[in-house]
Amino acid sequence: MLSAARELFMEVGYSGTTLASIAERANVALPTLYAAFGGKRGLLAELIEGTEGDARPVTALDRNRIRQLKEIGDPEARIRAYVHLVCELLAESTDLLVQLRAAASADPKAAELDQRLDDERHAGARTLANSLNADGALRNGTTAATAADTIWALGDIHNYRLLVSHRGWKAAKYEKWLADVLINSLIDG
Repeated sequence: MLSAARELFMEVGYSGTTLASIAERANVALPTLYAAFGGKRGLLAELIEGTEGDARPVTALDRNRIRQLKEIGDPEARIRAYVHLVCELLAESTDLLVQLRAAASADPKAAELDQRLDDERHAGARTLANSLNADGALRNGTTAATAADTIWALGDIHNYRLLVSHRGWKAAKYEKWLADVLINSLIDG
């Protein structure tokens, strides 16, 4: 069911996908789909945050991996490791997150999910910024709060889509660019 939903969301978009078309493609009864996911938004949420099967959630930055970044002594290497995590996430989930943002404009529950994911992404940025601040690595005059907002804003899916999807950058070029911009903006050096 999830594969069918993902395919249809990518082919015709969130608004163009019906539960009946998902059920037909998945070869299941419509009531089965409702019982399992509660509707189209539930399917999208499961695809984005999903715990089914072997797939890991595609949107949440792994909190343990972010906390482990503090163990990286060199601030520049820490930023590059964080950016690598963000870029892995973006490469895996861009299409679904675009569908979520489209759904959020008309569906309050989708908007809640989009906001929660954005808040989680900011929490990851804040963890990195606080660790840089604790090490005295932030550029003079840059607060941990400003650093967190900078990391969060520059790591947004919109920037990734603009440069990778629209401008044709390779993911590796985007990753290097984002890390370089953050290092040059935030690190005293």
